[in-house]
Amino acid sequence: MPVIAAAGGLALVGWLYIAWGMDPVGRAEDVWSLIVVCWLQLSIAGAVFALTRTVGSVRLAVSTVLAFGAVFRLVMVCAGMAPGTSIADLGDELRGRAVVYETHVLYDNDVWRYLWDGAVQKQGLDPYRTSPTGVAESADAGAIPAETLLEDEVWWEVHQRIGYPDYPSVYPPIAQLLFRGLATAAPASVFALKLVLSLADFGVCLLLVALLRRLDKSPMAVVLYAWHPLPIKEIAGSGHVDGLMSVFVVAMVLALLAARPRAAWLAWAAAVATKLVPAALGPVVLVRLHQLGWLRRWRSLREAVIGGTGAIVLLVVVSWPYWAGLPAMLETVGRFADTWRFNAGLWRGVGATAAWLGADQPAQWADLLCRALLIGLILTVTVRVLRRPGDEGALVAAVYTILAAAVLLSPAVMPWYLLWALPFAVALGRWPFIVLGGLAFLSYLVYIDQREHLWWLLAEHGGFVALLLLAFWRRRADPASTVAHGARRPAA
Repeated sequence: MPVIAAAGGLALVGWLYIAWGMDPVGRAEDVWSLIVVCWLQLSIAGAVFALTRTVGSVRLAVSTVLAFGAVFRLVMVCAGMAPGTSIADLGDELRGRAVVYETHVLYDNDVWRYLWDGAVQKQGLDPYRTSPTGVAESADAGAIPAETLLEDEVWWEVHQRIGYPDYPSVYPPIAQLLFRGLATAAPASVFALKLVLSLADFGVCLLLVALLRRLDKSPMAVVLYAWHPLPIKEIAGSGHVDGLMSVFVVAMVLALLAARPRAAWLAWAAAVATKLVPAALGPVVLVRLHQLGWLRRWRSLREAVIGGTGAIVLLVVVSWPYWAGLPAMLETVGRFADTWRFNAGLWRGVGATAAWLGADQPAQWADLLCRALLIGLILTVTVRVLRRPGDEGALVAAVYTILAAAVLLSPAVMPWYLLWALPFAVALGRWPFIVLGGLAFLSYLVYIDQREHLWWLLAEHGGFVALLLLAFWRRRADPASTVAHGARRPAA
């Protein structure tokens, strides 16, 4: 316990520095400070795991790790407040009377879109068919709902901070219901939004402990997620909704492993209704349910049918308020997918190769080949799960592979997208991906001069490839190393 306490105290100093000691305005020294401190935090998490994965009192050690993880998240919920913010100012913020957070909350502004989506819903507007710019134009034209919203100075400030204001929302129904609920309970409150999402992320930590135990791995590995700088910065710090999706995906995997079809169906449907990416896990879910005997035994078939019906009902219920706007949401998602390019690795490499070979439209070739590769990987890992009905690790590995590939083959590799696969990378001991979560902070160097530089793209993506090759070489050289990552060895 002294090791965990000392390391946790040291890590807390780093999070306090990021939350209150930094002035993130895009200066080179500020960006580098964020990157270096986050790298140190990842090193601390790795060191704690290496020193304690065989600790005797596992329950107390894991509880201590989780307690520190909760404290780190609470500290980072406060990150991004304007200097001089008082308790009274925070109270006004919770009541929707003031904006106390900076425009870019730790180099990100998605929180303002979340708050805005909730506000326009309160006014009876559809976030899927109305852009922030459109609302402002409607207010200028005298439209009552838009005018009523923007006559409040707080919402005008929120409007001014939204990224891509010409685009309607792309966030699915469960995310929208969260935004709508927060707009009622704590309108325009970044603090409340980040607190709720941090609680969801802490739920991922708790579920991950259960998943590690299920896979017969040391539960101390949870430190590699609970203390990892990526979820702490991106969810508690910057307030991304991806943490809510992760809760449902990890719960879905646990339900599949525990042969609980109803819960698995519902968790999968909730994940898709929070962010569309988990839809790619559908084939793996179906194969796992088939392995549970849903086509051979009446009870299993009944459970699967009831669960599937429940999932459909859930999707219909949460989507009903937005039904008319869903086609518009999918259209906006497609627009982003066709135009959004940032921090890409393999996608950029495929495009560069196509250009070198003389292709007229290298970006389209990159899109085509990367999507084909993703589909091929989904089919491959699904077949692997089908052929290994008793291998729980194969199921978790399939989920990890699909989610990781969905990010790494994308033309926009935002750091928080890596959160989709990170819990499963920790559960499986995929340390190259865990390290990639730290390397991804290099992408924030774009804030220095608003340009992507080849050297940090190579350091991030090339470093990940090098780590993959090293891990592969180690497995070939020492097959027994696959027992690593804290797996419990049988007693002698």
